[in-house]
Amino acid sequence: MTKIKGVLARPLPSIVFLAVFLFGAAIRLYGLRDQLFWGDEAWNIRMAHEISWEIPQLFSRDSHPPLFHFLLDCLINTIGVDSPVNLRLLSVVPGLFLLALGIVWGSNLFGHWLGGLAFGWLIATSPLLIEQSQEVRNYSLFLLFSGLVFYSLTKQEFKKSHLYTASLCLS
Repeated sequence: MTKIKGVLARPLPSIVFLAVFLFGAAIRLYGLRDQLFWGDEAWNIRMAHEISWEIPQLFSRDSHPPLFHFLLDCLINTIGVDSPVNLRLLSVVPGLFLLALGIVWGSNLFGHWLGGLAFGWLIATSPLLIEQSQEVRNYSLFLLFSGLVFYSLTKQEFKKSHLYTASLCLS
């Protein structure tokens, strides 16, 4: 982590990383209002509305872990509006965290800030990652936790890392 702090102390890498991050955010936020919910997204919203003490019965019909549905239910109860933009933000935010993680991971993995730029650019412009960040599905959250697992595996002391254990359990 000290390498990345040294990199961010210099102005050029910081500006470039910020530009890549903002570009990735703009791509993920573009058109969220224009898209209608499709079948799987509507199913997730329905499951989030039905979360109660009947969780084993509800999730016996779904093969996905319930963390995303719990977070979606909290978002619906907090904001109170089922608009496509508000609900899709739950997938956009983990996608942006994955982008930031990719920039840090690439810088540490390749030992140079250009590695972080390349890794971040690949994540920012990947059509699959953009699509997963724009749907009310749990895949964006899964990709973030998987990225955290792999990031902690590249660290030398990953067996002692609480980040590795928590990310592995959540993914």
